Amino acid sequence: MLKKTVLVRALQLAFAASAMSAIVTPAAMAQSNASGNIYGKVAPGAANTVVFKNLDTNQTRTTAVDGSGTFSVSALPIGRYSVTLMKGTTAGASATVEVLAGQGAEAVFGAEALQAVQVTGRRNRIDISSANNGATFTSRELAKLPIAQNVDAIIQLAPNTTRADPRYAGGASFAGGGASENAYYINGFPVTNPLTQLGASELPFGAIAQAQILTGGFGAEFGRSVGGVVNVTTKSGTNNWEFGAMASIEPNRLRSEQSDLKFANTGHFGGPTGTDGSVYRFRHDNSRTQTRYGTYVGGPLIQDKLFMFLSAETTRTNTDGTDAINGIRVNGAPAGGWNNTKRTVDRYFGKFDWNITDNHRLELSLIGDTPTNKTTNTGYDPKKNTHDDVVASKKVEKNIADNGADVQILKYTGNITDDFTVQALYGKSKSKHINEFEGYDPNLFVTSFAPDASPVPPATFCRRARRIKSSRCVWTLNTA
Repeated sequence: MLKKTVLVRALQLAFAASAMSAIVTPAAMAQSNASGNIYGKVAPGAANTVVFKNLDTNQTRTTAVDGSGTFSVSALPIGRYSVTLMKGTTAGASATVEVLAGQGAEAVFGAEALQAVQVTGRRNRIDISSANNGATFTSRELAKLPIAQNVDAIIQLAPNTTRADPRYAGGASFAGGGASENAYYINGFPVTNPLTQLGASELPFGAIAQAQILTGGFGAEFGRSVGGVVNVTTKSGTNNWEFGAMASIEPNRLRSEQSDLKFANTGHFGGPTGTDGSVYRFRHDNSRTQTRYGTYVGGPLIQDKLFMFLSAETTRTNTDGTDAINGIRVNGAPAGGWNNTKRTVDRYFGKFDWNITDNHRLELSLIGDTPTNKTTNTGYDPKKNTHDDVVASKKVEKNIADNGADVQILKYTGNITDDFTVQALYGKSKSKHINEFEGYDPNLFVTSFAPDASPVPPATFCRRARRIKSSRCVWTLNTA
């Protein structure tokens, strides 16, 4: 009887705790992958309404406070907001809140906004308005961190992530998943490489306002992913004109010298003409120099109504070195053993924001990411480790080993009521992939052959073809 009584009491306490948890849990709010929410609570009767004002664009939203003192507003563009309590027409306490994409921010006011405070437990800073699991980095934080100026470097800042194979055009591993199992978004639009699913189109680094790295627990607004999500939100123009520029160089002189590749010591290929321990690919003359230039400008076209933000960036990488096939000692072929690759990545971004009214907003985003590789093979002597300027071959590639596309995004946000918000997004992404196949010569004449007229037994013919069309057999190249 004692055991049964203890079990019943324990279950009563458990159900009571669950009921209390259900009572204190705030109302769930629909999430957006390119905007955020603000919520809070004041003493009942302390305010009738709450005014939210964007400190950069002066866009204003107003919502009512319910009988319990709780208020919330959703689908706010990212940025800094002043939150002011209003008792009729009289302004009360205020607070400054920064809205992050896909997350909720709590507005906490001073003591004058409350009539009494009762402390019942330790305060938890975890955002309970969102189920997303990951990390968010703002442009101010990224400017202070010593990282490479690309999205892959931002991903490495989040926990439970690691680099992918460096031979991939882009991507990372989230929680042990494959690099091709991730999804990438810019302003709510998917920009993942549709051909390889490795990496995505990128922005000029200075155009990134927030980068959200989700490693699990993301909601229905994200899709096409069983690994992780990279959600980038861009900068927008404000009521103040801003201009900036950057330039950087990574000279080859500051890089360590590459090591030569040598044959293994197997003990079977020794002697004066053997290969054990000898160099089969010289690399100490290889070089790599990278330069980057970028600029941006943003401001109001119409004060408080229409804003613009433009950004552009160019990255040039010049690589010289021995070819992995023709530049080795055993081949001894001087033609095409030395490679010179000039890789150019031009990126641009433009964004126009129109605050039609305080409750209706239109955004237009234009993104361009065009990588191009130009490779020239010249003569090389692996015995003397010298190269000349005699061109053996040239090749131009676009988007074969890189990601890039032209993207247009149009987004509408309408706050119909305090409890009903509509968001509509339309986007288009176009990517050109040009490849020159090895051994292909466009100057060769076309060669064709007449079909074989010899009879084939119908049964054997159908068995080999394994294709039937309109009740007759169709010949295929694969007859195995």
